[in-house]
Amino acid sequence: MDGWGSGTVPETVLPVQLFGHVRGLWQPEKRLMLAVLENALLPLLRNPARRHGRMVERRPLTAEVKAWIASDAQGWPFSFLNICHVLGLDEDALRSALLRQATSEGRDPAEPTRDGNGRPPALALGARQPARGRARAPLHPDRLRSA
Repeated sequence: MDGWGSGTVPETVLPVQLFGHVRGLWQPEKRLMLAVLENALLPLLRNPARRHGRMVERRPLTAEVKAWIASDAQGWPFSFLNICHVLGLDEDALRSALLRQATSEGRDPAEPTRDGNGRPPALALGARQPARGRARAPLHPDRLRSA
């Protein structure tokens, strides 16, 4: 049985995924707290994306963000615990999932995977290097019909 009834819990759920539909209904203070949480976590949770035609790796959590997540302080309104309480999030589950993902496989999430010789994949022997000079654009299906 798949879905919610199977007892499986997603690894990580972004606040935007959970609260995107109620964002407009919240008080400004809650929206600000959600923005603080998103701003701190998006560099970690963002999937590699294309910018200007190049793959961009996600950035690692800074030491400051890791300390903020690990802190049990509640004296500041925008502490990790207070934000989780106000937004109705389970802070322990979120904290453990985020820190586990940040240290997954014992490496920095932004560090490129290396081959057995310690070289980045693009520099590995036998890896196809891009041709020098002007790259040809792929033909569009409509152009193939008229050719």
